[in-house]
Amino acid sequence: MSDNIIENLTDHLAKFPGVGRKTAKRLAYYIVDLSDEEASGLIDAIKLAKSGVTKCKICGNYSEKEICDICASEYRDCSKLMVVQNPKDVDSFEKSKVYDGKYFVLDEEEINPLKGIGAKEIGLDRLEQLLNENYEIKEVILALNGNVMSSQTGLLIKAAAKKSGKEVTRISQGIPSGGVLEYFDTDTIRAAFLDRKEF
Repeated sequence: MSDNIIENLTDHLAKFPGVGRKTAKRLAYYIVDLSDEEASGLIDAIKLAKSGVTKCKICGNYSEKEICDICASEYRDCSKLMVVQNPKDVDSFEKSKVYDGKYFVLDEEEINPLKGIGAKEIGLDRLEQLLNENYEIKEVILALNGNVMSSQTGLLIKAAAKKSGKEVTRISQGIPSGGVLEYFDTDTIRAAFLDRKEF
């Protein structure tokens, strides 16, 4: 890290996903220009998010409670379980308003043997337990990114779901190879969900 205060702040901000060095520098100057009250509010919001947000013990999505509102809702379709790679994907599907089932968020986004991320690290054992214990689940929907590692991850999940007697589908139309779900608009996500295929 740099000894210069603004450069040090820029270094930290540049670690954020999608934030380049120039944007990080602009944000650093913006933060420095904040009033003391605004800066304190930002600091408090970050601290509250870190201390007040946890992972739902059922689906793994971010939640302020032990069980998130989606898992606790009696109005969701319990026969469908959508497997996604991160909480941002849940947010994307919720905004599309096309899906009314439950979710399962992987512990790691995808398997990656080079980084030591295998079946255990993505939470496959947790998913297998959920599928074996919850007889209401009939369909497992894979809503994974379009790269090679995500495809391999999907094959592992498919095998586990089939073993527990569940139908497996995956989203399709509108999500190109290499695509990352969180960057697509709601219409594209809606089309991909509605045109899902057996996997």
